[in-house]
Amino acid sequence: MDNSTPEHASPEESPAKLKWTPKLKIGIFLLVANLPMGLIGFGVAGTMAALTGRKAFWGMIGVIIYGLSWAMLGIGVLLAGPQGVQYVRQLKRKWLGSREQHRDPNSQRPTPEV
Repeated sequence: MDNSTPEHASPEESPAKLKWTPKLKIGIFLLVANLPMGLIGFGVAGTMAALTGRKAFWGMIGVIIYGLSWAMLGIGVLLAGPQGVQYVRQLKRKWLGSREQHRDPNSQRPTPEV
């Protein structure tokens, strides 16, 4: 069995060491695109419902778009595999900044790292 495939690469490996197959690329695209599609699609449908007064129709369109974004997430996870998911997490941290948390020993809840 070839250990250089994304399914067997360790999460610490750099993305350059991943085997960039079409399956991995499609999976990463779906993982990156699902959140904006769901939020923007649901928001646009909500706005259209408010503007046109056709709340039931646009509400259903919004739910369908939001559901499709969850399907994109699931398919993306299956196609990209664990290393693809790890790569997308690294991209998210790079684009949005790290939101790592540490535990305050005097608190029950994690506090954001400052």
